[in-house]
Amino acid sequence: MESVFVGRLLFGRVISALLDANDKAAAPLGLTGRQGMVLANVARGEATTAIELAAYNGLDISSMSRMLDRLERKKLLQRTRSHLDRRKVVVRLTPKGHALLRKAIPVAAHATTNAWKGVTEREKKTLRTIVHKILRNTGHLQKS
Repeated sequence: MESVFVGRLLFGRVISALLDANDKAAAPLGLTGRQGMVLANVARGEATTAIELAAYNGLDISSMSRMLDRLERKKLLQRTRSHLDRRKVVVRLTPKGHALLRKAIPVAAHATTNAWKGVTEREKKTLRTIVHKILRNTGHLQKS
């Protein structure tokens, strides 16, 4: 029975620890780790609406909307209506957002490298395979 719950016991703690490490690393830049991830998602074109960003980051839409409000107040991004579909609001980084993201990427990379210290490439590949199986089994596998 314990083997069924291993994910519940471990994944939450790992995610929390990684977010905490990134929060501490990004704090001097005035960002949280999740805010940095959202800026990176937008910059890479992975998600460009609040709904897409929420799904991509495993958050509910109201939490994502509040985060986008904060990032917009900091003038790091802007939301504008789509020219193709007026119902759709598109999120774009501002020049200030791009500049801050350029500073945040090496900071996040350092925190991530520290977190993965001692984990071999083979172990990373095994973890990726396991996570993809779980996501596929639950219907949540995103194209990558």
